[in-house]
Amino acid sequence: MNSLTLKLIINIIILNFQFVVNSNKDYIFDLPDISIQYEGKNLNAYKSPKNDEILNSTKYGNLRWTSIGNPQLIKYHNTSICHFTDESISFYFKMLTDDDKQMLKDHVKQMKQIDVAKSAFIDLEPNSVECNLELYNKETKKLVNLFGKVTNFRKVPYQLKFAYIIETKERAVLEERIKNIETNPISFECKANAGSSIKKTNTFKITVEEINDLNLVDNLFGPDSSEDVYVTRDQLTKLSQEISSKINVIEDYQIPEDQFSTKFVDDLIASVSSGSIGFKLVPFEDALKSISKYSLGFEKDLEPDVIRETIENNFKIEKNGSKSHIKFDNENFAEEMKEKAESNSVSGKVGGSKGILSVNLEASADFANSNKDKWIKSGKSIDDQLKDLNNYNENKIEFAFKGNKIIPKSMKVAKLQSTSFQKDLNFKRIKNVYYEYNSTLYFTLSTNHLIEIKGIVIL
Repeated sequence: MNSLTLKLIINIIILNFQFVVNSNKDYIFDLPDISIQYEGKNLNAYKSPKNDEILNSTKYGNLRWTSIGNPQLIKYHNTSICHFTDESISFYFKMLTDDDKQMLKDHVKQMKQIDVAKSAFIDLEPNSVECNLELYNKETKKLVNLFGKVTNFRKVPYQLKFAYIIETKERAVLEERIKNIETNPISFECKANAGSSIKKTNTFKITVEEINDLNLVDNLFGPDSSEDVYVTRDQLTKLSQEISSKINVIEDYQIPEDQFSTKFVDDLIASVSSGSIGFKLVPFEDALKSISKYSLGFEKDLEPDVIRETIENNFKIEKNGSKSHIKFDNENFAEEMKEKAESNSVSGKVGGSKGILSVNLEASADFANSNKDKWIKSGKSIDDQLKDLNNYNENKIEFAFKGNKIIPKSMKVAKLQSTSFQKDLNFKRIKNVYYEYNSTLYFTLSTNHLIEIKGIVIL
């Protein structure tokens, strides 16, 4: 056998093994796709959700159904109805027989005019099979309930094990009954948890009631809630953190906080942004005139021209010998902010809560000052230094030159429409996908092979 043939055989074995292992994870168990009644018995088969698509594509070789068939007890090693060990007594059964598969195959051909192979019908792979046997104890004159279960669904035939050790009363009653099994058949009442994967998806949303309870409109739009406002990504990230803590989103949807924030911001902008444009660079003064006061840290906002003046006074181009570099005067800025806060009756921690400046400006200022020596050593031009500065803050604030000063040119913001908050907000990217395993099949195993499927219960 050459290496190519051997590799092909190995790949086929692997594919077949993977198919068997995963055979019961994608079937629809709410109603049988095939249901056949014959000789007082029911034969049901459940389709893969891919079947509908396959039927339209005519790739019929990929059609799949799963079925429990009409389970039948068989002899252990073709000699005995059961197998004894010191720890247990086991019975063995099979699900789909060749006759079952042939009957299902014929039904598909008759009803759908499609010829499929018998391999299209696969044994149900349950999560569990448990069987109950009720026997009469002649000594105590009472009924004894015995319980058996299948523990290995990878090995066919399936072993139904009653784990009762020697010298227990249950074991003694069962052994006595087995002696008379030919004239007094045994019947096990069984249930199989089908292990069906019923996929359900919850999409996160904030209802109008929750919008009101969270006071979102007032927080974002202020007293005049009819006016649209600009917001920065940092403000919406802050909003996402507040919402996730109050609605337990992180716990309920099993999503990391940073992922939730990103998806929340993107979906919110798509839902409520004016013209669905999203974030864009807006002239600095225009952005500040309509900026939302949410999370700015001030009860009274500084005027746009005051903020602009503050930035111009402290972002400078400083000479160092024959070289120049961008610098931010932190000391002067803190003092200036303190004076402006006092003169404008601005509440908040002076120097610590700088409103719209806190994240965007402070980060840019720290970047400029920390890169001073690097810029001087490399001899990088002022123009290239400004490019570095703008690239660092991802253009949240875009700076430009004005003579010997650095001025804020534009700010990256999105415009929110107040009217959009008068309806439920749906976040399509934030989903809780889960599976329910809730299909149970009841059947009887009898030593006289009179098997009856009692029915299907969808819990």
